[in-house]
Amino acid sequence: MYLDVLFNPAGLTEADVRDKAVIVLEVLRTSTSMVTALHNGAKTIVPAPTLGDAARMAANLDPKVFVLGGEKNGQPISGYQLGNSPLEYTPEAVANRTVIMHTSNLTNAISIARSAPVLVVGCFLNMTRLINFVAQSKHDILVVCGGHKGTAALGDVLCVGQMVELLTNVHKVDAGLSDAAMIAHSTYLYNKNHVVDKLKAGVQGKALEAVGLLGDVPYSCQIDFSGILPVFNPSNLSINAS
Repeated sequence: MYLDVLFNPAGLTEADVRDKAVIVLEVLRTSTSMVTALHNGAKTIVPAPTLGDAARMAANLDPKVFVLGGEKNGQPISGYQLGNSPLEYTPEAVANRTVIMHTSNLTNAISIARSAPVLVVGCFLNMTRLINFVAQSKHDILVVCGGHKGTAALGDVLCVGQMVELLTNVHKVDAGLSDAAMIAHSTYLYNKNHVVDKLKAGVQGKALEAVGLLGDVPYSCQIDFSGILPVFNPSNLSINAS
């Protein structure tokens, strides 16, 4: 098995995911919100690559059975019931509903990667499920991170680094690692005792603090908060709990 990482989805192509098991990951905050929504009873998540796609999907559904969630350039989207804070995806907001979600980075990456043999969503919240998925995979692994404005995001890097640490040094999985995976691992080992503080001090943490959402950071750093593994279903282009 070989584990590679893209720290942001810029330039991602279908060729990159051919014969790969893909993990899409954006700790702050899309993948965390997806795991939270399914954990809290959402029926399914439909990732929309564009705002227009989201509008077309919503037009075909009864307003009582879906909610729109996400962000554009970090800002709430007019007309959407939910933003991109995982704390908004409560049971009251999402239980038994379809969540149509559009975000700046990850939902388009999911659309590009949907031809992969397997595509799952990960974050700190479902780390053990992620590790078990990787350990049992019959394919090489590609982790596609949402990043931040075309660059790496510290939360994503630390999450991938913890994944590598648990795989190689705890579960003793014999995995080859790309340079990017080794960089993530080293970064995690250096910061592992201060993850929340580091993310609060980072670019995304400061941006969240500026809009009163700093609480998203400690929430998003909880290890194994959920046993949910969101899995992409290519037959209906949705993400469902496993």
